[in-house]
Amino acid sequence: MPDDLGAYDIDAVASSLASEGQMRAMLRTLLAERFHVIVRQETREVAGYAMRISSGFRGEEVPPRFPGPRSWAGRQAGTATYRELWGMDVGVANRALAALGLVLKPQRVSEDTIVVQHVEKPTAN
Repeated sequence: MPDDLGAYDIDAVASSLASEGQMRAMLRTLLAERFHVIVRQETREVAGYAMRISSGFRGEEVPPRFPGPRSWAGRQAGTATYRELWGMDVGVANRALAALGLVLKPQRVSEDTIVVQHVEKPTAN
């Protein structure tokens, strides 16, 4: 990316009522036409945590959400995986989760990532 790209405020108005999906499509078009932005989506393996049922626990199932994680990476067969814990110490989180019969274990997790391949200074109006 150019070092001197700078920062820009984009003021745009849709000509009619548009759904969220239509607004996103229009924004992608604007960025492609004006900034020549090219992006791709890829899945990367990153460090994260798996929330597992503690051995010996007789509860129902892993809760669908854990307060604190910023990125939900999935859930399968009694395991929920998380990318980060919002600065929470894993030891503190594990002590709190122990009362629920859960434990966090370090694990590689998949994370969807948007990669900007190309961008230029914008064209004039």
